[in-house]
Amino acid sequence: MVEKYHADKKLLEEKAKKDEKARVIKIAAQMAKDVRNFWSNAQKLVEYKEQSKIEELRKKTMDQHLSFIVDQTEKISSMLAESFTNEVKPHRVALESENEPESLSDLRVFDDTISKSLSDGKCIQYASNLERKTLQFH
Repeated sequence: MVEKYHADKKLLEEKAKKDEKARVIKIAAQMAKDVRNFWSNAQKLVEYKEQSKIEELRKKTMDQHLSFIVDQTEKISSMLAESFTNEVKPHRVALESENEPESLSDLRVFDDTISKSLSDGKCIQYASNLERKTLQFH
């Protein structure tokens, strides 16, 4: 009986140690899972910030490129308009009807040279030459 008591006591102690060890392992596993989740979230945050910076730089670059294209278009348009005003001088055509007031006859202007230059392709040729010259500088 005394031996049985000591054997039972020893079994209870071993069982308590085994239960304590299982409890510690369970707590450690939960802590490891929490640490892994923390660093996973930290990694996601870092990737998000990097992606945001990359996207911001890409947007800034695209805006600069768009601004450059708009400026180039404005320059080409103004050069084209200037060349037309320098090359083409409008000719006033007299009105057939003498009944209209003089102010209206001043407003009626027909330009043969503009329509001729548009039909023979000078406009397109000038624009392509101007574009080539502009691209050579960049």
